[in-house]
Amino acid sequence: MRISYLIRQVLNALSRRWSFNLVLAVCIASSFLVFNTFLLITHNLQIVTQKLKGEVQIEVYIKEDLNPPQIDSLLKTMQSFPEVEKVEYRSKDEAFAQLENYLGKEFLEGIDSNPLPASFLLSLRKEHRGFEQIAKVASKAEDHEGVEEVEFGGEWLRKLDQAISIFLMVDIVFGIFITSAITLIVSSFMRVVALSQAESIQVMNLMGASSKDIFLPLCIHGMILGGVGSTLGLLFAWAGYLIFSTKIITITFLPFYMILGLTVWGMILGAGGSFLSIRKHL
Repeated sequence: MRISYLIRQVLNALSRRWSFNLVLAVCIASSFLVFNTFLLITHNLQIVTQKLKGEVQIEVYIKEDLNPPQIDSLLKTMQSFPEVEKVEYRSKDEAFAQLENYLGKEFLEGIDSNPLPASFLLSLRKEHRGFEQIAKVASKAEDHEGVEEVEFGGEWLRKLDQAISIFLMVDIVFGIFITSAITLIVSSFMRVVALSQAESIQVMNLMGASSKDIFLPLCIHGMILGGVGSTLGLLFAWAGYLIFSTKIITITFLPFYMILGLTVWGMILGAGGSFLSIRKHL
């Protein structure tokens, strides 16, 4: 097939039915906008979660009667955990000074002695910051002799992980729905195009034209509309991002690889829907 013929056929299809093509592109864009919105929420929720997890520390309170060599031995034990990136020792005086700085000296004036225990602050490696992994390290630390209690704020971590899982499931469900919907929309629209060209297709078949000569221009037509629709959906999402991203609520737009993937996905769905609509005419 000559490239010039292919280009001419596609340009004619786009120009002759510009309003028809515009409606199809807007329908695809609307579908992608819904999916992009949920994808954007999930992406930013993951960023916030990773940032918060990076600030999470396991606080290991040690018993009052430990002497310096025992404290040093326990410190080395905590540092030996493969999940632990850093261990910081906080003495009773340092803990009280932090509490005093947070609440104010006036609030603690009536306290004669320091009731706070010394502790170790465990920071975990990036790959071990999930709720289950943090809970496992906390449990392991608590089993050691000389440890009084372990805290890490696990409940809100568990809820964050659950929220991420829910949004990921929603993204998958919407992804399947969007794939089906766009394929059906493109197929229905392109079937009208194929029917309007039924006589031309029949003549081309009688003249010995190959299937490629018939379906390739229509598939490229659908691919272009799918790409334009997915790009419009991204632009609409970008506009929403600019409106809602303020100094108070800072959100991040989708990374380049997601943008590229969504555009290519739209082109594939457009080509696939076109092929499904015209295959019976081949």
